[in-house]
Amino acid sequence: MQKRIPILACLTLLASALASSVVGQSDPDPNGVGAAAFAQNMALDHLYDIEAGVLASQRGTATDIKKMGAVLVRDAASDDRQLLLAVRGTYPRINLPGALDKFHQQKIDRLRTLQGRDFDREFIMQQMEVQSATVANLSSYSRLGMHANLKAYAATTLPDAQQQLKNASILNAGPLAMN
Repeated sequence: MQKRIPILACLTLLASALASSVVGQSDPDPNGVGAAAFAQNMALDHLYDIEAGVLASQRGTATDIKKMGAVLVRDAASDDRQLLLAVRGTYPRINLPGALDKFHQQKIDRLRTLQGRDFDREFIMQQMEVQSATVANLSSYSRLGMHANLKAYAATTLPDAQQQLKNASILNAGPLAMN
């Protein structure tokens, strides 16, 4: 357990660093993440969560993995609808991606190659990484973002993301994490 806490802290710091280095910003925010970059990152996370959740529901061997997959799909679809409403009418227009980027696609491809407990372990590790980054991005933008609609979106979806991270952490600390 003690080894997992520093890993989670490192993942959170890495997520913050990655978020602040995103290019293609349309508006400079105090934290270095523009509204467009934030919205696009969140849309990519939703696409990833939906695909990973479907895979977990189908391939997960543990009941908790299957349940988490179903919750991911449900929450990501809901969050994506909220994001679409938040970016409506922004100027300059924020275009959200309709497909995964290379980073997220590689994660999905990796999950597709695995079966059984190997799938479960990889799914948990990916969820720890992705949900840590999502929590960091939402937390940062809810405090420092410039666009009111996106700031409100970040604040309202943050509790769900924190719960997803908590669920992943519980699974990571359990028997599935053991070799």
